[in-house]
Amino acid sequence: MKKAVFLVATQYDNLGDLIINKCLIDELTKHVDLHIDTYNTSEEFIKCFESNSKVNFLKKSYGFSFKNASLLKYLFSDKVRFNYLFKSPGPIGYAKSSGIEDRIRGFVFNQIFKTAHNKGCKSYVIGSEVHLRNESEVKGYQKFSKYFYKHLVRSKANVKFLKSIGIDQADYIPDLCFLLYDKVSRNTNRTKVGISFRDLQDDKLNENIVRSVKTYVDFYLSKGQNVVFFYQVKRDYQYTKDLFSAYKGTAGVSFMEKCLGFEDIAAYSSFESVISNRLHVLLLGFIHNSMTVPLINDNDSTNKIKGIYTSIGSSTQPITMLSESQLKNSDSTLKQLMEETELINEEQNRMCKQRISEIFK
Repeated sequence: MKKAVFLVATQYDNLGDLIINKCLIDELTKHVDLHIDTYNTSEEFIKCFESNSKVNFLKKSYGFSFKNASLLKYLFSDKVRFNYLFKSPGPIGYAKSSGIEDRIRGFVFNQIFKTAHNKGCKSYVIGSEVHLRNESEVKGYQKFSKYFYKHLVRSKANVKFLKSIGIDQADYIPDLCFLLYDKVSRNTNRTKVGISFRDLQDDKLNENIVRSVKTYVDFYLSKGQNVVFFYQVKRDYQYTKDLFSAYKGTAGVSFMEKCLGFEDIAAYSSFESVISNRLHVLLLGFIHNSMTVPLINDNDSTNKIKGIYTSIGSSTQPITMLSESQLKNSDSTLKQLMEETELINEEQNRMCKQRISEIFK
C-alpha cells in the first residue's frame, strides 16, 4: 500500500476543526497507509485520532516531525519517502496583516511542499477555502500552488475563483463534515432546539444576534420545545453564556457546559432546529436533519456560510435578522425541508467519498 503523511495544523479549541480533521483522516486510511504528524497537537485531538486503529503516528514511525527542526531528517534523506502529502483542512490566507511569525510559517510550509514535490510526492489541498485579498497575495499563491497536485475546495465559488487566477487543478468537494452523515444517529422525537454564536466584536451585529435569539427562544418555548444554549469553540463560551443570561431561570431554557468533545456531537440528535453564525454548528445540525437558521453578515467569518449553502443546493437562505414570520414559514414546511435536507446530505456524503477515492486511482 502506498504511503501518505498528514500534517495536523489547525485550531485545537474548535470542535468543528476536530471533526473535519478526523473525518478526513478516517476516510484517507481506507485508501492509504497514513502517518499523521501530531507534534504540538492537543491531547484531545490525539485521543480522537487514536480511536482509528489504522492511523500511524509519524514521530513513532519515522522519528521526526514536519513541524520542528527534526524536519531536516526528511529534507535530506533519500530513504524517507511518501507518495502523498496532506494537511489539515481550513482557510488558506491570512485574515490579518502578516507578521514575522506568519512569514516564517509561510516559508517553512513552502519548503515542506517544495521538497515533497521535488521528491515526487503529490500534495493536496482538501476541504479548504482559499482567501486572497490583493494582487500580491494572488501572485504569491499562484507560485505556491505549483507544488499542489490538486485543490479540492469546499465551495463552488472558490473553485471558480481559483480557475480565474489560472489554477486549473481545482475542483469542488463538500465540507468534510458531511462524511459524518452516515455515522450519526437521528432522533425522530426531537424535543429541543439549539443556539450557538460567536462574538463578532461589533455592537450593531451583536444587536442583530440578540434580537434574533429572542425571536427564536420565544417561538420555540411557545411550541413547548426546550431551548439549549451551547458553544462549539472554547472562546465562544463567554459570549454564548452572556446570551443565555437573559433567559436564566426561564423554564425550558438551559446552558450546556460540556460540549467540546467529539462524543458531544450526540447532543445534535435531539435538536429539531439550530440557529448560529458558526458554519460547523449549522452543518452538524444539517447532517442530523435539523432545520438550520444561518445568521450572517458581511463579516468574512460568517459570509462563507452563504457560499457553502449555495454549493450544496440548499433552499435555506442565510439571513441577517430573524423575524417571527420567517420562522413560522420555515416551521410550517418542516417536513418538506427535512426531505430536501436528507437528499442533500446523502449526495454530499457520496461526493466527499468519491472525490477522496479518486485521489488514489
